[in-house]
Amino acid sequence: MFDKSTIEKLQELTMQAADTETIDGREYSRAKLYPVSEPSLTTIQTSTLESVVQYIADNIDGLTDKLFLHVIDPTRVAVYTSARKQWRDRETPILAIAPEQKHFFQNELSIEQFIVWLQAGFVQDEMTAQILKLVGNITSTAVQNWDDDGITQAVSAKVGLTLKQTEPVPNPVILRPFRTFTEVEQPASRFVLRLKTNGEKPPTVLLTEGDGGAWKKAAMDNIAAYFKKHDCMEPSIDNRNVIILQ
Repeated sequence: MFDKSTIEKLQELTMQAADTETIDGREYSRAKLYPVSEPSLTTIQTSTLESVVQYIADNIDGLTDKLFLHVIDPTRVAVYTSARKQWRDRETPILAIAPEQKHFFQNELSIEQFIVWLQAGFVQDEMTAQILKLVGNITSTAVQNWDDDGITQAVSAKVGLTLKQTEPVPNPVILRPFRTFTEVEQPASRFVLRLKTNGEKPPTVLLTEGDGGAWKKAAMDNIAAYFKKHDCMEPSIDNRNVIILQ
């Protein structure tokens, strides 16, 4: 139980902590102050662009001010409210983050690993079909027979790297990896395809990006175009109730 003198001392220290002091014409506080913010919406996190369209079109939270739809990068889209008058801060009602697709650029992969990655992580087209055919026929000067009955594999090896049939390795190759939201077209990029061998070890495949990151701008343009062309979004965009930023 505190006595009267202790309480008075605590009150005095509290008052002193809240005091300000002016030094060289500038006012300083003796204590660090934290603003009391207005209640804010909890950000909804989704993984699709369609959910962002649905949120805006249905106006789920009854927002009345102008909205800003920000394409942050190829994998993130956020919706911000207008700045609130008192504190000039914004709310972020919804944030869409594309599912992560793991890639292995600039990593040496075994032929089997490369084939699985090329089939699962890229849009399939004539180029992927050509590469799959090429890589599937690779053998070392060591490999005389490659038997595969679906259960076991048997390989006899020598040294070097050749093809069962002499075929050129295409370079550069134009591929479309899954790197942004699947609702939009995946940007095509230039890649360098290299086949390697190391002594008696099995051959490996190396795929290196060769567009300097230009695909990111293309992906962001595709996302912005998706919203602009969506029937549910056109009226809001035309009336400037929704502004798209990149």
